[in-house]
Amino acid sequence: MELDPSGVYVTGAGHAPRLSERMIEVPAGMEPSRFMTSYIQDGVLVPRPVPPSPVPVDGGWEITGCPVGTQVMVFDVIGGELLDQFTAAAGNQDYAFSFPDPGTYRVEVDAPLPFTDTKTVIEVPE
Repeated sequence: MELDPSGVYVTGAGHAPRLSERMIEVPAGMEPSRFMTSYIQDGVLVPRPVPPSPVPVDGGWEITGCPVGTQVMVFDVIGGELLDQFTAAAGNQDYAFSFPDPGTYRVEVDAPLPFTDTKTVIEVPE
């Protein structure tokens, strides 16, 4: 695996005849799908934390406890438009939202490192 200049975050993976600077050997048995969602913590390769996910609440949806700098974008999948956007200016900030009509929506949560980014598709029935 190739690491970023800080030596913490995985930036790529593949096969190499020898390990060069910023490369580490993949732990035995590790699934390739986990490479880009891992990072080095205290010298050990561990899974990166997942940011908060949208949960249904009365009258809409909510994402609670967003780390500072987290960006949330709400898209109408069928129409292809950005409906709303939010950036957490403080730690543990909550974001509440609702959907205007029945349909298919995608909520993207892009949290700062070490968090992974998530995309959640939500179907709103008629």
